[in-house]
Amino acid sequence: MGTAPVFGLVPRPEMQQIVDDLLDPDGPQIIVVDAPAGYGKSAVVADVATALDSRGWFVAVARMDGSVATSTSDHLGREMGLSDSPSVLMAGVAEGAPGLLVVDQLDAVSLFSGRMPDSYDAVEEVLDEVARTQNLKVVLVVRTVDLENDQRLRPLLRAENTASRHTLSRLEADQVRRYLADHHVPVPRDETLDLLRTPLHLSVYGRLSDDARTLPYRTLKDLYDQFTAEVRRRATARAGELDWPEIISLLVATMSENETLTVSRGALARFRPEELAALESEDLLVGDESSVGFFHESYFDYLFAQGFVEGGQDLHAFLASSGQFLFRRAQTRQVLEYLAASEDRQPFRGAVAQLLLSPDIRTHLKHVAVTVLRQVTPDPDDWATIEDIAWSDNPIGPHLLTMLSDAHWFDAADGLGRWETWLADPERVDRAANQLIAAARQRGNRAAELVEPYIWSSNEWRLRLRALVAWSLNPELVPLTVELITDGHVDDARGPIAVNSDFWSIVDGLVEDDPVGAAQIIGAFLRKDFSAPSTTDRVIPSARSTSTRTLRPGTSSATSPRMPHAPS
Repeated sequence: MGTAPVFGLVPRPEMQQIVDDLLDPDGPQIIVVDAPAGYGKSAVVADVATALDSRGWFVAVARMDGSVATSTSDHLGREMGLSDSPSVLMAGVAEGAPGLLVVDQLDAVSLFSGRMPDSYDAVEEVLDEVARTQNLKVVLVVRTVDLENDQRLRPLLRAENTASRHTLSRLEADQVRRYLADHHVPVPRDETLDLLRTPLHLSVYGRLSDDARTLPYRTLKDLYDQFTAEVRRRATARAGELDWPEIISLLVATMSENETLTVSRGALARFRPEELAALESEDLLVGDESSVGFFHESYFDYLFAQGFVEGGQDLHAFLASSGQFLFRRAQTRQVLEYLAASEDRQPFRGAVAQLLLSPDIRTHLKHVAVTVLRQVTPDPDDWATIEDIAWSDNPIGPHLLTMLSDAHWFDAADGLGRWETWLADPERVDRAANQLIAAARQRGNRAAELVEPYIWSSNEWRLRLRALVAWSLNPELVPLTVELITDGHVDDARGPIAVNSDFWSIVDGLVEDDPVGAAQIIGAFLRKDFSAPSTTDRVIPSARSTSTRTLRPGTSSATSPRMPHAPS
């Protein structure tokens, strides 16, 4: 069972874009690089720093995820091994030459999910010092969720003259295919390929054996399961023997209890040096002379969840007794994802329901549960578990209802026959229809079937049908749209965004995907007799009946007269 070389970094076009921004003398002084966890922010910025260093720039890097709080810029400098604030020292050393300060792992000090939010004061002080220089620029590296939710960071998004933003995205599927081919690795099936679009996952995949890369991986848990088995086997061979359970348990427990991502080497003194050296040789552990941690925070989360679930612990009880600080967000997410990936989904459903209903669980952790729900591929039992909560007065309820706009959650509810019930319920129809309209972009045929009985029922339903056409027109909705145009239900339909949009704005979005369908809609519109009665100018009965169905405009002389409606 051979092992291919560890993959190098995938070339990222964003790197050159960031370099170009920094080299622009008229460009902003602060560059913000953000992305979700595992998207390769640190790697991209490391390439940026290397590129500028090769051009003669003075470059320094500060990481904010250390175990020691840094309350001032001087303190931050000392943590970097400097005698003063990094910005002050760089300004003096550079003597007018260009300099770059990289502040990595800024999310570690954010108010939203950081462990040491007070340490942001040091960053703020550095930014103030840099603003007084002409030759220094700063790159801030942070997770998107923290950038958009920390009130101290959000102003950076609005500071167009002094700051610019580069948001990294996942790799394109074709990019991954080419990269794997360049490394002579067979391209995996689609579900694994999609997982590998996240750079961290691709990196872990590259550390697997040749045989392991022939297996399918649907989730990060699947990938880490295989990775852990192989690293443990190789590290044991290196060290002769390896007390894996004790080492991992100590690391995970200490990090969780202290809410940090590193452990002092002194705490590991009871283990043989050969064992720790083997784990570091496998790049499972990384660190310096004083402390050590896992190669990525997500791997700590995975190991925590594995031990938590296999140890039979109760998530609600753990959170209710642990203070529920922001450090618990990642652990909550990972435990729920671990449960969701199990063959038996019932423990996952029970844990989610308990968290969402409990008055003892803080709101930010309930939102983590909703986030995990959005990530799973649900079945009808999943929706049944949360349905009563979604329709209740619980503040989290509206967030659950919005999941119904996702095609998979739409299907889960549909599998229980819920849509027909909700659309017929005067108390729920508005909220249900809003989600139906969004879901129709991917489930057009089924949405058309569900709304068909209501075409002639009321003016409220006419407005909902108009919104359906305006917001979600797609090839599957073409027959319904033609019928609505012909019968005068959407004479006043307009594109939903621009104030000067018109009917043609709606059709424009369909032309490329379905030119035949677009032609059918245009034909129906051009054939429309705008002198015939339109439902926009008369009152539709509140309930559909046989008699109202026979009074379609243009089909009976019994239709009430009205003023003609001219086309736009």
